[in-house]
Amino acid sequence: EQELGAKRYKGGATSKTPWLADWIFIRSARYTAGAPSSFWWWAAYLGHGEIIYTPLMPGLVPMPWCEVLPSTDSRYLYYDWFREEPFFGEKIETKCRDL
Repeated sequence: EQELGAKRYKGGATSKTPWLADWIFIRSARYTAGAPSSFWWWAAYLGHGEIIYTPLMPGLVPMPWCEVLPSTDSRYLYYDWFREEPFFGEKIETKCRDL
């Protein structure tokens, strides 16, 4: 903690809101990487991170992620699992059609 100059989040969650500490931690992170879930997506989207590493789900998934992924938000760095290729948002529409 001291060696890296990190600050530890010490509050906000209660027994009625145990998720709140995770939400605030994700929102306050400078860099985030997460699984495609609505919890992580909203926390990262509403946060102030510099880069948001986002995997693209190959194949059929229950939620059409490609329809909600921002293409004009320069913070998002997408990762295509099958091609092992990272790219920024401007290519998201083309990449989603190819999955």
